[in-house]
Amino acid sequence: MNNAICTEHIIMEVILNIYQTGIIYQTTNYSQFTITRKNRPIAGKRIIDSIKKKNLLPEKPILVTSNLVVLDGQHRLKAAEALQLPIFFQIARKNVTDEDLAILNVQKSWELLNYINLFWDKNENYAFIQHILDTYGLNAYVSFVINSAGSGNDIKASFKDGEYKLKESKEVIEMRMRKVSECRTELIKRFNNHKIVTAQCLYALYQLTKYSKYNHKRFIEKINKPCYKDDFYKALEFRKNTLLYTHLKIINNKRTEGNSKKKEEYDEEEE
Repeated sequence: MNNAICTEHIIMEVILNIYQTGIIYQTTNYSQFTITRKNRPIAGKRIIDSIKKKNLLPEKPILVTSNLVVLDGQHRLKAAEALQLPIFFQIARKNVTDEDLAILNVQKSWELLNYINLFWDKNENYAFIQHILDTYGLNAYVSFVINSAGSGNDIKASFKDGEYKLKESKEVIEMRMRKVSECRTELIKRFNNHKIVTAQCLYALYQLTKYSKYNHKRFIEKINKPCYKDDFYKALEFRKNTLLYTHLKIINNKRTEGNSKKKEEYDEEEE
């Protein structure tokens, strides 16, 4: 243990994994930690307000090296310091590479699942989100489901505070998610590539289900028709939701009868 740790004591033991020791420590000696340039910009008022409402710092320890360099959790560290609350931390039990940090960032989407377990019996909307994730195979796209179905100015913040609300009825949201899932399945089969269906693609498909001229059966048929393959491939190259949505809508409206094409006017995407 690093000699700089002098006021800490063991709080609890947790299950070992490849990154962390089995011990969680706590301290109010914030200055002993180092934040590297590889860390993301420090979050501000939002995370502080969230901790004021419900302090989950003990359940979400930060991860540091043996020299107390912060690998993950610098936002929580600064928020704890601002509120003068103890910060809880674990020490990595191996040399963490840039690749390891990338994996940690991917795993952050799974942190949202912890809030489902936390508020499951207090807010029925959390059980509904879990139902959508399980039923339509969207567990790898937790943020997409939460943001698309949720209502409010800061959806993720309300989700973490236990105050998550749905934008539409459960029946309508489930109908949209079912259509998105079916499109996703068909696109993956069409291109034989899971990576082609990104989170941006799902957002665009969900928005497409709201389009008044959207015909789900016809759209699925187009995915599987050879004459539309290039259209879909070009559309899926876009990495901005709005552009991708616009091009998917063009495909939805596109006519192939004869050599003429009907000119369509497109609405702007509703945010």
